[in-house]
Amino acid sequence: MNPVMTIVMNNHQEIKIELFYEHAPNSISGLMEAIEHHAFDKMPIERVVPGFVLQPWCDETTKGEFYQYVCDGEFHDERHKFDAYCVGLAGDGDKISVPSCFFITLSDHVAHLNQKFAMIGKVISGFEEIRRIEHSQLIDVPCEEENVVIKRPKDDEIIETVKIEYHDCQPQPVKKYLA
Repeated sequence: MNPVMTIVMNNHQEIKIELFYEHAPNSISGLMEAIEHHAFDKMPIERVVPGFVLQPWCDETTKGEFYQYVCDGEFHDERHKFDAYCVGLAGDGDKISVPSCFFITLSDHVAHLNQKFAMIGKVISGFEEIRRIEHSQLIDVPCEEENVVIKRPKDDEIIETVKIEYHDCQPQPVKKYLA
């Protein structure tokens, strides 16, 4: 049985994600390490693009070194395509993944993410909570990148904690380096 990640929001609603360890063992081991270090506790959902992604976010420059490491991207072939409610890791879209920064896709129109970001799992429950956040009142966030629109919920949406059920999975030591 694959490991399951449970995101507990501050309203006590849960989002459960099955992690596909065999597809991205190093990336998921890094995510598990982040969970064990409570890296996502009290983290806000800071990026919501309706019909595209929902993403917790922290300013890693104000956090410790733990949030600033990356690993080689474990990108997949056509068997592992992003579609609605997939979970991926942020990265540069070319070579690296950031295990301390994940996102959830919100539609099937995300094919441009394939083979550019590590697809690490799929939401198995909590769809109502994801849709609630996606359709909450959003406000614009200033962004320095051209043609990039970022919105965040007007009312704070905070992750209370993230838990991991390992089941039969034994995470490996993470091969990582500072960005």
